[in-house]
Amino acid sequence: ANCQTWVKEKINLPSLFGAAFRIKKSELLHDLRLLPSFEECVNDKLQFNLLTRIHNLRPDDAFIEPCGVGYIQHNPPAPTLTEEEMDFIYEFPFTRQLHPHTKNKAWNESMVGKLQSSVIIGRGCWGSCNFCVIPLVQGKDVAKRSTESVLKEIETLYTSGVHKINDLTLPTLNMYGSSCELYDHPEHLHSPIVDKEITYHTKKQYCNQQCVGCPHRKISDQLYPLLEGVEKLNQKYAHTSLELRSAIRHDIILDQPKLFRKIMQFISRLKIAPEHISDQVLKNMNKSTQDAFVRFLAEYKKINQEQGTHKNLVPYFVAAHPGSTEESMQELKEFCTKNDLFVNLTQVFTPTPGTVSTAMYYSGENPLTREKIHVPRAFREKKDQKNILLIQDNEDASDMNS
Repeated sequence: ANCQTWVKEKINLPSLFGAAFRIKKSELLHDLRLLPSFEECVNDKLQFNLLTRIHNLRPDDAFIEPCGVGYIQHNPPAPTLTEEEMDFIYEFPFTRQLHPHTKNKAWNESMVGKLQSSVIIGRGCWGSCNFCVIPLVQGKDVAKRSTESVLKEIETLYTSGVHKINDLTLPTLNMYGSSCELYDHPEHLHSPIVDKEITYHTKKQYCNQQCVGCPHRKISDQLYPLLEGVEKLNQKYAHTSLELRSAIRHDIILDQPKLFRKIMQFISRLKIAPEHISDQVLKNMNKSTQDAFVRFLAEYKKINQEQGTHKNLVPYFVAAHPGSTEESMQELKEFCTKNDLFVNLTQVFTPTPGTVSTAMYYSGENPLTREKIHVPRAFREKKDQKNILLIQDNEDASDMNS
């Protein structure tokens, strides 16, 4: 109660980006976008899908949702931080230590581990995966630090006695420095019109929130000179090194051949997230097709041969995503066997609030296309799908407890 009072007295919620708060009918602003009510969404899955569709296709709008006798107002998200703002924030003198009042400190220190010697280079992701919450919590555009700011922090760590930087962290490493022509010039940007039956657009400069492959999305090789700067620091300070651990987007890296080769020099293994191999499941996930992964594998093997290395590939897959079946998981297993992919990172799909995939799980249809989808719901079916991929042919599935 004291916290609520303090917030009401000290913070002007209507002016705070990203804030959600209850308002009375008399305070209702009629120029804000009205969503289906909470009660309608509870009683009608199609209304819930409409809410998801609006929120997904108009992410920068402010919303009003009727709830009980009042309304919930949800302000638009904060603008993406500029490079200068990111540098200002991350150049504060952080101690890289746990808070002194942390409970279970010994356990937490063991969990912090390599994070203490990693360097954040940006936030956000525009991958548009239907199941992912990163755009909701970090933003759909990539906010980055300058090369100079990152190198300054790395040099500070080296001079403090750190010998190995354990990552340059960004949700998707090869999105560093990317930009959007439409969002860079918002006066040219048009959002879709959304109604109960269909989503459509009437403007040429229409943004459908599908950034991968969009001609307005400009990828960048700005990570390349940053890595060159790290190489110079490693030469300056003896016995120092950098190992990249963040995942890359395998379909984007195909258009970054020079950067791909440079990244390969800083890894011991490469993390990617193809998620699946069935084109139908990939469509439901809003991921690139199987063909993109096949082309990536060929390029990855080629670079390994060029550099005289044999660096492991660590693919991440999801079982029991809406649309996934035992047949599609068997297809995935056969693909991995054929391409000598070692699989140990697989999870069962977990619904998370705010995502398109969660709306699929709840309603049994894709909220963006209205297509009906098979949804694995039973625990046994989900576990069986995961076990198809993880259990070797000579093992007994009943003995597997993953």
